[in-house]
Amino acid sequence: MIKYQLPDGWSVEDFSTETKDAVIIIKSPSGFFVTCNFNKRRWNTGIGISYYSTHEGSSHGKTYSGRGWQKALVQDAVQDLRSI
Repeated sequence: MIKYQLPDGWSVEDFSTETKDAVIIIKSPSGFFVTCNFNKRRWNTGIGISYYSTHEGSSHGKTYSGRGWQKALVQDAVQDLRSI
């Protein structure tokens, strides 16, 4: 089970059973979305799974690994939506 926490007013939909990857889609209160793919350890702004991400591994200066990497991935995705 992937552990993460969202801010108040944010919602999440789990698509892990519909895809081969562990995927959730997060919606902000302002109506923006972000897709988190835990198998690929990346996230993308918007809805959808892509094979390329600007938010993957060290391409944005951070590698998601070690204890708590899932929580860090979700926090980074939420922070990106807050900046829009």
